[in-house]
Amino acid sequence: MPGEMRVPAHEALLFIEDLRARLTLINLEAEEYSAMLSSAAERNVFGGAIYDCLHAECAIKAKAEALYTWSVRDFERAAAPALRVLRPTELRD
Repeated sequence: MPGEMRVPAHEALLFIEDLRARLTLINLEAEEYSAMLSSAAERNVFGGAIYDCLHAECAIKAKAEALYTWSVRDFERAAAPALRVLRPTELRD
């Protein structure tokens, strides 16, 4: 996170616990994970961007309409055309 948005680990844990109470956790099966890695390799995605691919793949599996992130360009590459990627400032009512 940018410097002004950083929080201590104990606060981050509180945020995550709050999210877990309100959201459904999505996981990938071994075959889905392997397919995601193959797709990422075909698109020359590597390093930390693999985590973006994992998040995008879970959003697709959850049938999300869009993925909201400040890192739009990174996630557009990770999600390919299968998912709309928007900035949080583009939230729809």
